[in-house]
Amino acid sequence: MNTVYDDKCIKHAFYNKFWFVLLAYFIALLLVVAAIISYSFYRDWDEAVEHIKNDSLNNVKSLDSKIFMMFDSVKADLIFLSKLNATIRYKSILDQADRRQIADEFQSFAATKGMYDQVRYIDSSGNEIVRVNYSNGKAEIVPDDGLQNKADRYYFKETMAVRRDNIYLSPLDLNIEHHEIEVPYKPMIRFGVPVYLDNGEVRGCVVLNYLAANILSRIRIANTRDEGVFYLINREGYFLSHIDAKKEWGFMLSARERYNIKNEYPEIWQRLKEAAFVQEVIGDLIVSYTVIKPLQYVIDNTAAPQWTLINIVDLAEWSLSKQQLYYKIIRYVVLCAFGVLVVSVILARIMVQRNRLEDELKHRLYYDVLTELPNRRLLFDCVSQVIRDSKQDKFNYAVLCIDLNGFKAINDTKGYKAGDQVLKIAAQRMKSMVRECDTVARIGSDEFAVIISRFESAVYCTKVADKLLESLGREYVLMEGVVNIGASIGVAVADSEKYEAADAIFTEAEDLMREVKNSGKNNAVKVDL
Repeated sequence: MNTVYDDKCIKHAFYNKFWFVLLAYFIALLLVVAAIISYSFYRDWDEAVEHIKNDSLNNVKSLDSKIFMMFDSVKADLIFLSKLNATIRYKSILDQADRRQIADEFQSFAATKGMYDQVRYIDSSGNEIVRVNYSNGKAEIVPDDGLQNKADRYYFKETMAVRRDNIYLSPLDLNIEHHEIEVPYKPMIRFGVPVYLDNGEVRGCVVLNYLAANILSRIRIANTRDEGVFYLINREGYFLSHIDAKKEWGFMLSARERYNIKNEYPEIWQRLKEAAFVQEVIGDLIVSYTVIKPLQYVIDNTAAPQWTLINIVDLAEWSLSKQQLYYKIIRYVVLCAFGVLVVSVILARIMVQRNRLEDELKHRLYYDVLTELPNRRLLFDCVSQVIRDSKQDKFNYAVLCIDLNGFKAINDTKGYKAGDQVLKIAAQRMKSMVRECDTVARIGSDEFAVIISRFESAVYCTKVADKLLESLGREYVLMEGVVNIGASIGVAVADSEKYEAADAIFTEAEDLMREVKNSGKNNAVKVDL
C-alpha cells in the first residue's frame, strides 16, 4: 500500500525538506555572519582611515605653519628694506664711494640672513647698480663688469609698477642668468620694493632673491617622514615640488610640460579649482591641502602669488583601499562558510526531525496506525464538512458503517498478526470500491465507515454497499493460511436538509449496522431519502 509513511516516500520527503531547511539556515546564518564580519571590519577600517585623515591634515597644517614662519622672517626684512629705501633716496650715488656704502650694507644684510641668493639695487632703466651674491656661506659684492641689465625681466617690471609703500612678490621659479636657466637649478622667489624720490618719481628698486630651496627641502623631508606624498603646485597646477624631481618645473622646461597635476590627478585638480574642500577622500586617495599665501598678513595684494601644498595618501599602500576591504571581508566570510555549513546541517537535522515527529504525532491523532485510514476523530470532522458543503451546494450524501463478521475468530485461531493482515487487506479492498472523493475510515477494532457524497439516488449507495460486501467476502490469503470473513453494513442516506450534526447521521448508520448484524449478518440495509 503506497502511503505517506511508506519508507521510500518518508525518506524522499525527509531529504527534500532537509535540503530546503539546510539551505534556508545556511543562507540566513551566512548573511548574519557576513553582516557581523562586514560591520567589524568596516568599523576598524573607518577608524584607521579617520586616523590617517587626521594625521594627513595635521601634517599639512604643520608644514604650512613652518613654511609661513620662514616667510614671516621676510616680514622683518621688508621693514629693513624700507630703511634701505630711505638711505638710497637721500643718496645721489654720484661716485664709487656712495655705491660702495650701499654695497657694504647689502653685503652685511645678505651675510647675516643667509637665505637670499642675491640682494640688488636696480635703477629705473633696469641696470644693476649694486648686487651681492650669497653662495657657500659667503656674501660677495659683484664687480661692475658682472652687473647686468634686467629691464626685460618680469620681476623688475612688476616691482617698478608696485604702489608706494607696497611690496612685490614674484612667482616661485628657476633663476635665470644671462637669459638662460641657471644650472644646477636654483628655485627662487623675488621680493621687490620700489625706491621713490620725494617728488614721487621712481628712482629704482631693491630686489631680494629668496632661496626657495629652504621651503622645498622642508617638503622633501616631510615626504621621507610623514604619511603620503606632499606636492607643491603653482596656480597653473605645475609641480614646484614632486617626489620625482624630473616632474618639477614643467612651466619652464618644455620637455616636462606634460607633468602637472591636471594630467596626473585630474579629479583632484578639478576639486581644487572649485575650492570645495580642505580634505576629501577621492576614491582610495585621502587628499588634504592648504593654500600658502606668503604676504597675506604683510600687504593687501590679492594678486600676490600663492601656492598649494597637497598631501595625498593612497589607502592601497596601507592595505586600506575599499577593494582590499571587500576582498578581506569576502575572504573571511568564505572561511567562516564551512563552520556555518556545519552548524546549518546540525540545525536542519534537528528541525526536520522535530517537524517529522510533530507530523507523526498529528498523523496518529487523526489516522489509524495499522491501516493508515482516517480514525473516528477525523471521520467526524469529514462528516461535519460534508454536511456544511451539502447545505451550501445542495447534494445528497451517505454514511456507511461496516462491521467485519468472523474477525474475532481469526484473532483467536490464527493470531493477532493474521488479524492485522486481514484488517489491512480489508481496508485496501474498501478503498478500491469507492471513488477518490469518498472517504474510508477505521472507527473501531473491526469496524469501518465510508462517507459517500454527491450522488443522485440512494440506489447508488446500495450498489456501493453490495460491492463492499462482495469484496470483503472474498478469501484472504495469509501466511497462516486462507481465511474468510463477512460484513454487516448499515447505510444512512441524507439530503442537504436532513441532518445538522455529524453524530446524528453516524448514530443512525451504526444502528442500522447493528440491526443488520442482529438479523443475520452479511447483508446491507439502507434508508431511503
